This record gives sequence, structure tokens and C-alpha cells, in this order.
Amino acid sequence: MGGIYLSELTPSTTHLIAKSTADFSLKLEAAQSRVIPIMTPKWLNAVWDARMQENIHGNDPEFASHACLLFQGFVKCVSQISVKERKAIKKIFEANGGQYSAQLEKGKTNLLLTPSAKGDKYTYARRWKIRCLKPEGVQSSLDQGYVSDP
Repeated sequence: MGGIYLSELTPSTTHLIAKSTADFSLKLEAAQSRVIPIMTPKWLNAVWDARMQENIHGNDPEFASHACLLFQGFVKCVSQISVKERKAIKKIFEANGGQYSAQLEKGKTNLLLTPSAKGDKYTYARRWKIRCLKPEGVQSSLDQGYVSDP
């Protein structure tokens, strides 16, 4: 295939392999800001298998299904958001690889959507080091192609 493995992100990095986009590592954030494709480990196997049959490139459209979805690996909970908005956010979130949970669970939930820094869920999210994002961050993330808070 012609690729090489490096544990660090370099100027020549063309792809980042990740199980999810929910780990918030500096490497993931740097790849997102540099618009480097973030692919699942299955992508590597798919490209390798296809390469055995024909001359291909890892960016070929047939491998796009192996890209990490925007919210892949996220388990989100919401607080202080209307039922209508919750349903809309849930639909967007799940369509982009995330899971919705009505309960804020330590060790499972890794994102809380809340419009303000108050309430029990917010207090526990901060205590448990769960990332908090304003609801507008969902659309902002969709627009930018990576998870961000407006």
C-alpha cells in the first residue's frame, strides 16, 4: 500500500485511524482542524484487501463508509432542553454515529448538551469530567465537520 505507521501526527499524515471521535485527544483535534480524514480500523483492512485485487487509493469513494462519523463513540445526555429540541438533536446525533441517553451515567456518558452552566446534570458532568457543550454546538459541529462549541 505504500503507507507507514507513525504514532504522532506529522505534516505528511494523510489519515488518522481511530475507533471513535469521542476521545478528545490532541491528535484527534489536530487532525480535525487540518481536515485529515479520520478512519476506523476496518478501513485499513478494507484498503489492504482491495489493494490485493487492483490498484486503489485509500481515499477512493468505495472506502468512505469506513470514515468515523462526526459523533461516533459519543454517548450524549441533555439537560434544560425542550422535548421538541431533544428529539431533533437526538435524530441528528444518531444519524451521525452518536448514542442518546436520557440518564447521565458516570463511565458511560461522555457528552452533556446544556444551554447553561447550572443544574444537577451539569454539576455531576463537571465532577465526572464529562464534556459539556451548548445545544448550538451540534449544528456548529455539523457545519465545521468536527465537534466544537460555538
